[in-house]
Amino acid sequence: MMLKRFFFIGSWLLLSASCAYKATQPPQFSKLDQSPVVIETKHNYELHLKSPQNRGDILFTTHLIQKKTVHSDDTVVRFAKQEGRLLVALRTDNNDTIQWSNRKILFKKVPNFRDLGGIQTTEGRTIYWGKLFRSGQLNGLRKHDVKKMEEMDIGTLVDLRTEVELHKKPDKYPTTTTYFHYNAFEDEQEQLAKTRQAVFKGEISPIESVELLKAFYSYYPIEEPEIIKEIIHKVLDQNHAVLFHCSAGKDRTGIIAALVLSVLKVDRETIYQEYLLSNNYRQKGIEKQLKLLKVGRLIYPKLNQTVVENFSWVNTDYLMASFGAIESRYGSMDNYISQVLKITESDRQKYIEKFTY
Repeated sequence: MMLKRFFFIGSWLLLSASCAYKATQPPQFSKLDQSPVVIETKHNYELHLKSPQNRGDILFTTHLIQKKTVHSDDTVVRFAKQEGRLLVALRTDNNDTIQWSNRKILFKKVPNFRDLGGIQTTEGRTIYWGKLFRSGQLNGLRKHDVKKMEEMDIGTLVDLRTEVELHKKPDKYPTTTTYFHYNAFEDEQEQLAKTRQAVFKGEISPIESVELLKAFYSYYPIEEPEIIKEIIHKVLDQNHAVLFHCSAGKDRTGIIAALVLSVLKVDRETIYQEYLLSNNYRQKGIEKQLKLLKVGRLIYPKLNQTVVENFSWVNTDYLMASFGAIESRYGSMDNYISQVLKITESDRQKYIEKFTY
């Protein structure tokens, strides 16, 4: 298990934010943001509505409406890009009121930055927008991006990367943000170097790559329980907005997001759909690197296409491995939350009341 773990980590660190190309098997995409969906563009916000939302009944908006276009299948409402994020209150066809904002946050050089807001729980509550964020590494933030992050009131930043990763590409963040670093697995540099070469030389088969990914997902939430407990408490104990991230914002970050959502009593299928948004939001970036494979093969002709695909996209089978490991060792997610995360039912209810409405 330890050998497989170290073997995986090296190839994963190498490829977690790396190139990919047209998938041999189509990647899974999330259906979480089908409608309504708010899209942030460079100059404005766009609200896209489909049935069953009442497309004409916007109860409240924080930004001015610039234009409204009605199509046969949907309506697009364009809003001015003013200070602060857009928040829209909508009345649905069954007379419920929902609040909506843009889930994907637009940062040009930061991958996979998104808000966990708008997600419903099994108790019929909804996670507040602007409280819980996840992303990839922040070394690409520019000055105006740092200011934007400050305006989002992100007071706590939790970095899940290894020491090597964060020293190579240190985060940029506002002076008003407090930084914390938690590494939930050991960083064996000699093994990482060997693993990189194994990937380049084609010594990892497609089947082995999937098994290595599953092994990592199984390992991460249970082998360093004290660190995972500290991470979850650091995220949930804050009274301001929190951002947690790794390199690509998909694997380690995906597992932590799944645990946070589990504490807040979000159902498993919704957790999978939130997890799969990493494919939606990284798709263009992954496909943009398609040509790099040809260059890489000039130097490493045995570099396997399917192996790189497996490391580039997320898959529900991977996250299922995390849940499976938790349930195998502790019996249930509820037991894990109480025994490992040390969250009592009373504390859990306080978190639910703090982060949902």
